[in-house]
Amino acid sequence: MPINNESVSWYSSMAQGQAASALLWGYRISNDTRYLEGVKKSIFALIEENISVSFIKQKNGGIWFKEYLHYRYGVLDGSLTTNAGIYDLYKSLNESDPDRYLLEQILSDSISCFKNSSHEFDSTLFGHYDNKRIIPNPNYYSCNLAWLEYLSTYDKELETIRNGYMMEKYDTTTKMLIWYWNKVNNVYYRIGELYCQR
Repeated sequence: MPINNESVSWYSSMAQGQAASALLWGYRISNDTRYLEGVKKSIFALIEENISVSFIKQKNGGIWFKEYLHYRYGVLDGSLTTNAGIYDLYKSLNESDPDRYLLEQILSDSISCFKNSSHEFDSTLFGHYDNKRIIPNPNYYSCNLAWLEYLSTYDKELETIRNGYMMEKYDTTTKMLIWYWNKVNNVYYRIGELYCQR
């Protein structure tokens, strides 16, 4: 069985969120409503009740979107990316669109869950990939900060959480250790990529 207990074909809320954001660009550029309908299908598939897989997990008074459906830990970038796709669609709809109200409920439940769970991802080194406390490739750190910055335009409390994840508050020694970890980690990932290309 592959890592995270997933196998082909696998499902991911993160992929649904990314697809929604990409299709919205098609809609903005072309004004073709087929793109908008595709976005709605991508997002509303996340909360369908009559499906064989569940993209959500009830947690901490809200819902957590799962990047890997059979992985028991919450993956931070997967949930944030999903929320960004939902938020993109929410902002694109007219206030009179009935789907906008449903999206606001979904987004509110998911953001509430993240706020109640954000402490699970605290770390001196770039935050954690998941609440199993795995330290990721440092690129996840900047990616998660970017998602939180974007989502803080929906909920200002996320800005406070984002600022708590930032490394500016650390002393010079800690920053040097983080810099060193970043270099070692990047070399490790590049060697792995080269090995996989053989």
